Amino acid sequence: MSGLLLVWNSDPALATSSGFDRSFDALSHRGPDGSRICREGTVALGHQHFRTTLEEKSAEQPLVDPQGGLLLALDGRIDNRAELLSALGFRGEESGRSDASLLMAAHRTWGAACFERLLGSWAAVIVDRRRRRILCSRDPLGNRPLYYCWKRGRLLVASEAAALLRHPGVSRAIDQEAVAHFFALEAPEPGRTFYSQIAELPPGHNLCVDEEGLRTECFWRADAVPRLAYRRDRDYVEHFRELLRASVECRLRGDGESAVLMSGGLDSTSVAALAAAHLRELEQAPPWAISWSFQKLVPADESRFVRATASACRLRSLTIPGDGEWPLRDLSLWGLDANAPWEGLYRRLQQRAYRAAADRGVRVLLTGEYGDELYAGDMFWLRDLLRSGRLGGAWKGCLSQLALDACLPLPDRLRLRSAVARVLGRPTGPAGRPEWLTERAWRSCGRLPGRLFRAEQLAHPLIAHACALETSHASRACIEVRRPYRDRRLIEFALSLPAHLLYRNGWTKYVLREAMRGILPDPVRRRRWGSTLLPLAARGLAEKEAGVAACLLNRSAATWKEFVRADWLERVFPERLRAGLDGAETVVAWQCLSWEIWAARNAISSARPMEPWSWDSRVFASKRNRNEWIASESDRGLQQPKIA
Repeated sequence: MSGLLLVWNSDPALATSSGFDRSFDALSHRGPDGSRICREGTVALGHQHFRTTLEEKSAEQPLVDPQGGLLLALDGRIDNRAELLSALGFRGEESGRSDASLLMAAHRTWGAACFERLLGSWAAVIVDRRRRRILCSRDPLGNRPLYYCWKRGRLLVASEAAALLRHPGVSRAIDQEAVAHFFALEAPEPGRTFYSQIAELPPGHNLCVDEEGLRTECFWRADAVPRLAYRRDRDYVEHFRELLRASVECRLRGDGESAVLMSGGLDSTSVAALAAAHLRELEQAPPWAISWSFQKLVPADESRFVRATASACRLRSLTIPGDGEWPLRDLSLWGLDANAPWEGLYRRLQQRAYRAAADRGVRVLLTGEYGDELYAGDMFWLRDLLRSGRLGGAWKGCLSQLALDACLPLPDRLRLRSAVARVLGRPTGPAGRPEWLTERAWRSCGRLPGRLFRAEQLAHPLIAHACALETSHASRACIEVRRPYRDRRLIEFALSLPAHLLYRNGWTKYVLREAMRGILPDPVRRRRWGSTLLPLAARGLAEKEAGVAACLLNRSAATWKEFVRADWLERVFPERLRAGLDGAETVVAWQCLSWEIWAARNAISSARPMEPWSWDSRVFASKRNRNEWIASESDRGLQQPKIA
């Protein structure tokens, strides 16, 4: 989670130092261990150091190779070190070389093709001075961001868009089409950002700039993964367990304390259990399990599952009271993030977890994030069973599903009719216009995608965007977030699985539940229904900060109404919060608030006068009793974390 900045001019008469220092300072939060800049001719390359592994402890970047005329800067981690060391012929003491040095050797041997051989999370910049060529690369899943601006023969590359915006040659002009996609809950088109002059290198791509100009090349595609065909389901389960264990273990490679951000859900508890088992084998202290507890917001509380996992796996437990961490609290203390308006609804909870981890000497924090997405395509379980001739399993699965569906509310049961086509794999048409979008926003969006296939869901650009932004937030607390479920090996395996191993007889995440048999406590492994943090959101937006929300949405320079229909938001937002409903509509309402916070702090204003929005924050006052999970106003103060 270091920081990279490159400025390169094709014209030797242009100075590389102009604006470089200001841009480099914008990445200082990524460099708690110092920084270094190399300036040679038309190139300036800087690296902000954040060292989290023993191999990187004494390494200085950018690396300089005088013989090959190379400069290299790496933000990331290489997970298949043993394989690369063997292929490159390194033995003995040389096996302890840093990841950056290993990448330098790989590039000397294989050129740009070296990135196809890497496993891990990285963003890299390589300057070949002899060939007058710049090569940049980003890992296949986009776990590390990399932004660039190519203008009049000048290339700027940085770990954050905010760093490029500090350069005098880069405009802050907003890309209206990207904003329209934001409110449509879609990622911008590949390579686009919220700024017209700043592009993002897509995941799994290389960028090359030489005398012929700029070009990008894709070196990995999720839809090119071959399908597995084991004879027994048990073989799939064992393979999955080994891949998940390997993913967790390589992310534990670090220097100092380790921790897991652990809810009581199946994904994060599995990560914590495997991490604890690995550290016991190494005779090291168990990881910290950092969790939230809710005394008043009962539907959000998972304490009993957290305690069961911590006890069974012998974890060190750190509990953070979460009742007071509602959205928009202490808004004036929020820092400015110029990168993008994607703001997490539960950002304050995560920030407290980062600070609590940092206070205990933790630099590497594992999470169970994006585990749900790993099982995309589970709706096709019936189709796969029928295609493979397993008629008995298909019949049993249908009976189990009918019994489960009988417990659902009537509206959910009615929606099952349209779900039958999806279960059988029948394609659907392109997505229609979301009801909340204005006509102008819809025209700006163009054609939105229809049903996503499994590969598209697992490698969806929105996930890469979210990972990139959360990396920036965590870095301000000197924390590197590592996500075992965002491992290329695990993603490729999940794409090759038959769908009936993702969902069976009413059980979601079937392959994970079976893989964790005997490792996780059964009450955790077999829980069916998850908790929800929506009560915390409703508490903040409907009660505590209702006036703040109304002021944001009604500010004179508000621009959200150019993209979202005001009449729709006025009708839907309060109703859904009062009823405690989640879904796209609730997300869109939060997007409007996030956008206004971001736009106000980036001085983005509307060119048109805005009509006042009529939402009255007092609309919730008489509805409090309808939501028993909304807490009273007596516990506004923060409590200290509790250590078990």
